[in-house]
Amino acid sequence: MNIAFTLCNRNQLTNALCLGQSLMQHNPDYTFCLGWVDSAPLNNLPPWVQLIRADELPIAQWESMIGQYCELELQAAIKPFLIRRLVSTFPDYQHLIYFAPTTQVFGCLEKIVDPSAFIQLTPNRTEPIDEAAIEGLDDKRILNIGMYHAGAIIFHQSEQLDTLLNWWEERAIDRHYLNLCDGMALDQLWLNYLPIYFDNVKTIRNSTWHIGLHSLIGESYTFNKNYVLSVDFAGIAAFHPIWSDHTKQALGHLDLSILAKAYMKRLAEMNMYVPQMGDIYGNKVTVGNFRGLRKRVVKALATVVSGIEQYNLTYN
Repeated sequence: MNIAFTLCNRNQLTNALCLGQSLMQHNPDYTFCLGWVDSAPLNNLPPWVQLIRADELPIAQWESMIGQYCELELQAAIKPFLIRRLVSTFPDYQHLIYFAPTTQVFGCLEKIVDPSAFIQLTPNRTEPIDEAAIEGLDDKRILNIGMYHAGAIIFHQSEQLDTLLNWWEERAIDRHYLNLCDGMALDQLWLNYLPIYFDNVKTIRNSTWHIGLHSLIGESYTFNKNYVLSVDFAGIAAFHPIWSDHTKQALGHLDLSILAKAYMKRLAEMNMYVPQMGDIYGNKVTVGNFRGLRKRVVKALATVVSGIEQYNLTYN
């Protein structure tokens, strides 16, 4: 048995259902599981969805976690606990794949699966960034968020898994914040340790595996939608705190623009499943509409300050 799963609340439910639909279209032998981080009941989901409620997982610190984390942080923190439930429910699984809910699958996943690995990690980047060509993104910023993309991870059967989950759950309780200034980036920074702490952790270097703003920006290869295995639309379909500033650069790839338009249409078709009652678990974070304006003002002020600092007073 092969399993793919994601985590979401009602704000990403349409995304998660589009993910499951695309998965089943190209990989009908998979079981699709949805981790539901929301108090609303879901009674009319498509029959191919296996629903697991986060509030039913045996998490001793559940109440404190929903009180301290925002929605995005809480979903990342639930991941190891949900993995433990999945391997207990489906002990005969061959591999277990986590996808961010904003992902779409476009091909057979067996092309990328390596049964000899314990874990297969997806790198954020596979080549250096041309800092001169990309404003606001450099190698240091990638280091701040981690070398691996937490939105696509493949797990295989291994005696190491229980040790990994114990280690991960301990950190998920109070160390899954998104605070880049304090050296915290959800679960992505913790992934840096996996190749060191565990055996047979491999990096997926196939450029068609998991494409998105994290990998397309500044890349030299040609994007061809006919050869893509999966695409993460984070930062395109909705705001993303790390990648959204670079949407226009990535959409310069025509094929990605075509896929994005089709994806937005499919999202609208899934609105019928979104519940209107209940509460979303985790603290609510409101993203202001003036982020772009603020960045332009800060840049202009920095130019003025630089001009003052460098002004030559010798002959004035």
